[in-house]
Amino acid sequence: MPVKVLLDANILISSLKNKLNFFREVEESLLGKVEFLAIPQVLTELERLSQKMDKTGKYAALALNLIKEKCKVLEFNASKGASVDDALMEASIKFNVAVATLDLRLKRKLREVGRPIITLRGNRIYYEPEFL
Repeated sequence: MPVKVLLDANILISSLKNKLNFFREVEESLLGKVEFLAIPQVLTELERLSQKMDKTGKYAALALNLIKEKCKVLEFNASKGASVDDALMEASIKFNVAVATLDLRLKRKLREVGRPIITLRGNRIYYEPEFL
């Protein structure tokens, strides 16, 4: 059974900035048993960021294309007024999946409820807890 990984926009943008093939690296470290997931709120965030005429906009557009190419987009409606991070938290619990993010606040909340986390430090991928 594959490990299911829900993606936050920031980890994809950071991976692209650092020329890290996030999808390949995770697949290799987990022996290819990975299903990458996204929620509509992350796509909306990337679409908004991609409108910027700077490097972040360029990376957001690339990240959006990667999600469309490599991820299953879940049908998910978050609580009314939920931020993207709150939506990721809710989806991780509802679908029982790991979350790949760089957001410190989100990681803290995920740890509090025992959700697995995939994160980056430099060009290295880390798993919390080390169960993966």
